[in-house]
Amino acid sequence: MPLALLVFLYALVMQAPAVNLYAWFGPRNSPLQVAGIDGTLKHGSITAISLDGHPVLKNLQWHLHPLWLLLGRVALQLQGGDGTTTLNSNLQLSPGTLRAGPLKFGTDLKQVLADAGFRFLPVDGLAQLDLQSLRLDGNQLRDLHGHLLLKSLRWGLGQTTLQLGDFSADATTDPQGKVEAVIRSVSGPLDLSGKANLNAAGDYQLNLRLKAKPGAQPQLVDMQRSLGRPGAEGYYEIHHKGRLGSVLPGVK
Repeated sequence: MPLALLVFLYALVMQAPAVNLYAWFGPRNSPLQVAGIDGTLKHGSITAISLDGHPVLKNLQWHLHPLWLLLGRVALQLQGGDGTTTLNSNLQLSPGTLRAGPLKFGTDLKQVLADAGFRFLPVDGLAQLDLQSLRLDGNQLRDLHGHLLLKSLRWGLGQTTLQLGDFSADATTDPQGKVEAVIRSVSGPLDLSGKANLNAAGDYQLNLRLKAKPGAQPQLVDMQRSLGRPGAEGYYEIHHKGRLGSVLPGVK
């Protein structure tokens, strides 16, 4: 009888409506919103995931890893997309906390910027995110370790398209939740390096230095001159700081 009861309870939980379970166990006050949940805990689908109201992913399916339920977590393998944007990730949900990783995400950069409300930016290219770990407690970012690659980045300047090349950023967090990203150029006409920092309160600092390589498009050389006078070895420096809006985790 005890074994039969356990089997019955397991089957009952596996067939529970996923939309109700997310309402009970999903993170509270998170910048991520999930819409169109269908199916059961064992297997189902999601119409869209949005970040602060802006669509990020569409047409996703999940499969449950049931053993994690013993630790009070709902662990899912989530994958799908809409052609230009793809996702393959492990997710774990517990009351008030979202964990992700490993996670692979690829998208068209222009579409992401448009969905986020930045249609005016004449930037295009491909973005590939390889995330080892991420943790959100409510709307606070607690952990982030990952690698971002921007491929074939280009800038539309009137009727001229400037080829900028490939760039990478490696991001990590410290115990206080401060994010540091090391940025560098991988290939292309720009020699770029620097760092970006973001603390838990949403204050950020960006420090970069760059210069056009020999043979770069004349328009690109002219654009960099708008940054002011070059410093040592002909590098132009960019220093900027401010506070991010509520579109990012941990920002009020």
